[in-house]
Amino acid sequence: MEIALARLTHFVRYLFLILMPLAGYLNVAAGGHAVNFFGVVSTPPLLAENDRLSQVEIAIHLVAQYPLYLFHGAVRRDGIVERMLPIRRAG
Repeated sequence: MEIALARLTHFVRYLFLILMPLAGYLNVAAGGHAVNFFGVVSTPPLLAENDRLSQVEIAIHLVAQYPLYLFHGAVRRDGIVERMLPIRRAG
């Protein structure tokens, strides 16, 4: 049972790690905006503007981020979540 749960957990985590950037890209492209990759390369949107698709991709992106926050904030406690916050704690 533990091995099966470990495999499922790894699969879901990798699925989220693939879905997050893909959903982010589709959100921006379907919104009719140029896609900027890390400030280095900018490409025109490869999709026709589609508000419904953009909203669906925002929802997918938001739903996928919370398990990753939980994993880094509660399980690993590696400081990733704190580094993403706009206001940093003193210390």
